[in-house]
Amino acid sequence: MLRIFSLPLKPCAYVQRTFATILNNKIIFTPSCIKKLKEIGEENGLLRVIVDSGGCSGFQYKYEVDTAINSDDLIIESSGVRVVVDSQSMQFIEGSKLDYEEELIRSGFRIQNNPKSEKGCSCGSSYFKVIFMQMSEVTKEFVIVDDITSVMKSGPEDASDDIPDELLLSTDVIMEDCDQHAVNWSSVGRTPFASIEKEYSHDARNIFINNNYLRGCKWSPDGSCLLTQSFDNTFRLFEFDQADFENDLLTSEPTPKLRIEENFPVLDYCWYPFMNSNNDLTCVFISARERSSIRMWDSMTGALRCTYLPTNLNNEVEDVKSIAFSSDGSCIFCGFKRFIKVINTEHPTIMRRIPNCGQKPKMKGIISAISTPPYNESSGSGLYALGTFHGTVNIYSMTGESEPIIECANTGSRGVSQLKFLSDRFLIAGGRVDGMIRMWDLAGTSKEPCLTLHRRVENYQRFHFDVDSTGTYLFTGNQTGAVFCYNLSTGELESAWRGHDDSCNGISIHPSKPILATAAGQRRPIGMPEDSEEVDEDEMPRNLTDEEAVMICKNPENMTSNLPQTPLRLYFYLMRKVRQLPVETRPYYTNYIRQNFRQHADEDDPENIKIMIATAVSDMDWLLAKYSKRRNQ
Repeated sequence: MLRIFSLPLKPCAYVQRTFATILNNKIIFTPSCIKKLKEIGEENGLLRVIVDSGGCSGFQYKYEVDTAINSDDLIIESSGVRVVVDSQSMQFIEGSKLDYEEELIRSGFRIQNNPKSEKGCSCGSSYFKVIFMQMSEVTKEFVIVDDITSVMKSGPEDASDDIPDELLLSTDVIMEDCDQHAVNWSSVGRTPFASIEKEYSHDARNIFINNNYLRGCKWSPDGSCLLTQSFDNTFRLFEFDQADFENDLLTSEPTPKLRIEENFPVLDYCWYPFMNSNNDLTCVFISARERSSIRMWDSMTGALRCTYLPTNLNNEVEDVKSIAFSSDGSCIFCGFKRFIKVINTEHPTIMRRIPNCGQKPKMKGIISAISTPPYNESSGSGLYALGTFHGTVNIYSMTGESEPIIECANTGSRGVSQLKFLSDRFLIAGGRVDGMIRMWDLAGTSKEPCLTLHRRVENYQRFHFDVDSTGTYLFTGNQTGAVFCYNLSTGELESAWRGHDDSCNGISIHPSKPILATAAGQRRPIGMPEDSEEVDEDEMPRNLTDEEAVMICKNPENMTSNLPQTPLRLYFYLMRKVRQLPVETRPYYTNYIRQNFRQHADEDDPENIKIMIATAVSDMDWLLAKYSKRRNQ
């Protein structure tokens, strides 16, 4: 599903009350909690309840004793005891119950009956699916955004009458004008003005597409259109008028202006950095396909402009893993395994290999992400960053040799999936199966990240992030479907809301307007049901086990109950078996299995499916027995 969030632009002023507010009945205290808080006392400080990202379900509760009370803190008082909660955490736990559980091994405070959560976790310290679409009334009491021409209000007139002197930090009212294009993303409720779902479940002929999902979305550099890429190897281009952004909600689902179908899986794509819809020559984007060339597409007509063929010494087309334009758009960076190639866009035959043939590459693994800093006429550094699936991140210069000028420490990463320059000084990286987003200060002397942000990513999907035009807020999706907004100046989580019910993998911010596009989905293979169980269509089945594969081979008649889904489960079974073979034989059999399943994945003949299953399982058993015998000798 694709969702687009729009925020209205208008002149505004901020009024901020800089005192801590005492609230009642926002959180219910149980008798055991009240008893424990009285035992602890307030000599060493008040108990602070925090909601943070992480845990085993996406969000987690934290408890600590704190003596410092900040200006945005809320104090919950009941039965003579007090608890401190910051305004951001209050939005996640308002209306819940605070309890204290006395156990032999793990005693501590617990949040129970949280109305903001649909599903908890057995650990008691984390929860899943937070409902957060608008700001709560708690925050509106002390931060109000209104028109400049209107009368400014700072909350109820008697809001500070009952506040103790020790908690009254300041009563100053701060007023400042907002820039016409400045939007505080962290303080506005998010309601999508457009949701696109049917387009990705049906093709142009209104035929249902099984198991299709989005792989990302990217606004064009001029903001005139939105480009998406999905599992069916199709690019879809949506155009929006200014009037569309001014509406609160579109009455009908937008339809794409263009559909561009690729015949191979798309590994990467990017816009021309100076794309302008008023100049047709610049309206292009490029795509890198598996086992094929780089294509440049016309975003106005959908026609193929040109094709770039990165070849090796044998004049064979090489498999490009990642692509990116240079800052000035004159070159295309192509990532391969342990090296890159730089192609001149005006003279495609001019290619530069880094490092040169014969030189030992410094990078390990596949070049999975490439990034260049924003174009600056006064800067001619020619910097570019490379990230690999091995987890390394290095900075290079076009004017230098193949040696990296900066080696960034990226400890614990299982593979870099995205890189982004904020400027020539700051670089941000996100990875697969990695819950951290790291930022480096390239002007500093330390190789360690200067800032680390958290999100939930536990699979090998590419989860994108994006930064607004001011470089202040970073948005990222999560595997749980939540969208996080981080303040890069403080490193704190400003807001989080439920963007999708599925994995939110794509994030893109409009370059000139307060509009956020999010893409969601993940591959959910559908397997063969058990004979004795009723199958829920929405349930994702597990892969085939060894016993099931042997049983299927001996009795293929059981496979006729759900034929179209059978080859997919068999594919995962065979790929697991390939991992048991010697390393030198894995690539050959992996490609062999992929080629055969592309030819038979949509097989409808039951007899052919039975033959394919029996042959594949028996061949794999023979291979494993052969190499097992060789190792024993």
